[in-house]
Amino acid sequence: MASRPERCALVLRYESQRRELAVGLDTTLLDVRILAAHLFELALPTSSKELPWDLTYVDNEGDVVHLTNDMELQEAFTMPALTITVQAKRNLLESTINQHVLPAVQSSLASMADWFTQLTPEHTTPRRPSRAESETESESDDDDAF
Repeated sequence: MASRPERCALVLRYESQRRELAVGLDTTLLDVRILAAHLFELALPTSSKELPWDLTYVDNEGDVVHLTNDMELQEAFTMPALTITVQAKRNLLESTINQHVLPAVQSSLASMADWFTQLTPEHTTPRRPSRAESETESESDDDDAF
């Protein structure tokens, strides 16, 4: 019976960068995160909940698996060729604002700017005469007579 190797060939990918290395099968997810942060010069916060990037791989069935714990990493080590992709997490709110809200606001502002440029001085709104120009006297002047 063949014994299981004690090391695993691992490829880490981030954007267009690729690093090939061998890691021990006792490597933890934290070890891989630290390794990825070091190799690709990524920020490594103190809490995994604050991590601005994810580690994923494609399993034998073609599914993208997010590595979230050591047990999932151990399962990943059973792959004949393991490539772990480092992906920046998308901020859903920021993404929605940039893709939908911002273009709509920019379009509205452009339409308003076009409308204002079409206004000509001929279309001035009538002004209400000032009090000094008024032809009628104030009714309050008559109240003093009583």
